[in-house]
Amino acid sequence: MKRTKKLMTDNNTILRLTEEQQSAPNEVIEEFFTNYHLADVRALLWNWLTAGLTNDSHFRDGRSRSNLIFLYEQMEAFTEASFLLRRQKGKTRHR
Repeated sequence: MKRTKKLMTDNNTILRLTEEQQSAPNEVIEEFFTNYHLADVRALLWNWLTAGLTNDSHFRDGRSRSNLIFLYEQMEAFTEASFLLRRQKGKTRHR
């Protein structure tokens, strides 16, 4: 997948997580689902994807649009997996 210059880092360097969060990544998942319900994440990801695909200024070629779709699919799968892990712990609240 092609990366933008802003996102280029050494391999898989953790950029967003603090040292504390890196020591307890499950807490990050817990916080995420405290802030968002699964349906909300799906809707936001879909809006992000459609905005990216309909805006020619950033995603002009087929490969960059394909990469955006792949990211969308992967983020949705990650979100669902995290949701299931949390549900298995009995911490999921339903709306």
